Amino acid sequence: MAGFMDCFGNQLIYFDGAMGTMLQAAGLAGGEEPESWNILHPEAVKRIHLDYLRSGADIIIANTFGVVKQHFLDKAQAYMIAGVKIAREAVLEEKKGFVAADIGPLGRFLQPYGDVPFECAVEIFRNVAISGITAGADLLLVETMTDMFELKAAVLGVKEAIQYLGRDLPLICSLSFCVNGRLLTGGDIRGTVAMLEGLGINAIGLNCGNEPYALMDNVKALLRWSSLPVFVCPNASLPVMESGKTVFPVNAETFAQGMREIAELGAWGVGGCCGTTPEYIEAICRFTAGMKLKTREKYDDCVVSGRTGSLALNQKPVMIGENINPTGKPHMRKALMEKDMDFLVGEAIDQARAGADALDINVWDLEINEAEILPLAILSIQMGCGLPLQLDSSNPAALEAALRVYIGKPIINSVCGKKQVMDSVFPLAAKYGGVVVALTLDENGIPPTADGRVAIARRIIEESKKYGIQQSNLLFDALAMPVSTQEDSALVTLQTVSRLSQELGVKTILGVSNISFGLPDRRLLNAAFMAMAVSHGLSAAILNPLDETMRCIWSAAMAVAGKDHNFSQYLGHHVLSSNG
Repeated sequence: MAGFMDCFGNQLIYFDGAMGTMLQAAGLAGGEEPESWNILHPEAVKRIHLDYLRSGADIIIANTFGVVKQHFLDKAQAYMIAGVKIAREAVLEEKKGFVAADIGPLGRFLQPYGDVPFECAVEIFRNVAISGITAGADLLLVETMTDMFELKAAVLGVKEAIQYLGRDLPLICSLSFCVNGRLLTGGDIRGTVAMLEGLGINAIGLNCGNEPYALMDNVKALLRWSSLPVFVCPNASLPVMESGKTVFPVNAETFAQGMREIAELGAWGVGGCCGTTPEYIEAICRFTAGMKLKTREKYDDCVVSGRTGSLALNQKPVMIGENINPTGKPHMRKALMEKDMDFLVGEAIDQARAGADALDINVWDLEINEAEILPLAILSIQMGCGLPLQLDSSNPAALEAALRVYIGKPIINSVCGKKQVMDSVFPLAAKYGGVVVALTLDENGIPPTADGRVAIARRIIEESKKYGIQQSNLLFDALAMPVSTQEDSALVTLQTVSRLSQELGVKTILGVSNISFGLPDRRLLNAAFMAMAVSHGLSAAILNPLDETMRCIWSAAMAVAGKDHNFSQYLGHHVLSSNG
């Protein structure tokens, strides 16, 4: 039989419907653990799976949704193994279908919002995944997730389980977004998709939340931003109480019509969640019979994300705030030495309010344990500021520690043309996901010409392919060097930016303030250079967003370059400056 991912994309895949709804109909009492029926009433659970298979379902989701919840972790392994084995028995009996080990949320928030440490959550998810895999699952489904941090813990745990057992099983994830396109803790669809694709899952979906028609905008957004196969399993609407019973208002026919429209939009997998029964799955199969899968347009997007915000770097130049860096800043250094994260959060918020699109985080100092402080700083800043962050470190151990807890898809600063550096950083980018800053220098230093820097960029692109890193996830630094030491250094940098953009089709980044080192009135030189760089195709500028001169020239440069729709940013900045 062909594997699950072999089928995804060749035909419409049908997921099953609600397990809880069916168990309640079979006699599950209020407060009773649904997963306990895997041990107490296995034949009843098997009958439900068989009913779904006979209604047309291809994916049978094991009765294991709640195994990770803390209040019965001592039973998690037994519930998972029994649940997967029951589902496997049903599939073997019907001689069709795939078994998904179902992994739901913990039911408790991770620290610092809640009481569950991140690595503890990873371990929980890893252990239940190991049980599901060894019991015979065909794939693993992480579903009904509403928090990006917990979602990341789940994905890391499951992938580590797969790696530990040496198995090549698909991992698919399903999110429950509000109708406004936000997770419960604020993450948006674009940013969540970017994180999941960076982590290397196999398919992404929406489930629960509401009925099909209420989720149409979210489905469209998911299809727009995901390059992965998409599946959708809504509720039969929000539940209501009638005569003391829980009722889901949308009937099977109306539900199936909505699911046909979702398939027509481009979903390759359809099914149901709360309130749906085998009748609903049969109706979906009937309404979609003979449908051809819609071919989806692929976009060359470069998206980074934070806890609540996301950016598409290919849409317009972005401003990356540079102020969280202890070099030459005694107050910042003191805060880092004393682990005063509130000070860092305040700096982050100030830069965000000043218009920064993302923030560079650099905590390096000779007296600072970077591998300890960088992840602490990242997590603290993300709790107070939702912007995407750039993790700035030359220490691979510190980078991995920060990447592991980072919420979203970050910018990783940096690699260069040195083989040793690429060998240490590219594997981290491949494992955790991220847009990698690539410095155009190598073992021989910084080339004095644009030709030399472009040649290094080509080598970096070729090396990145060995790790499966797409060119769209590289951000090349053409290296701004002080004009005080060489008069034509700015021109060489601008030529490099232009050639990288036009010849290689890659995105570019610059630390613009380097250009003025050693000269008076640095902000004037910085602002002039930044505006020229934008005109040469610059994608991102690392600068001080609290510098009024830089902010003014930035907004003016965006407007003149045609990157400010209706001059909204420029006019808004003018109004703020006038009222200030």
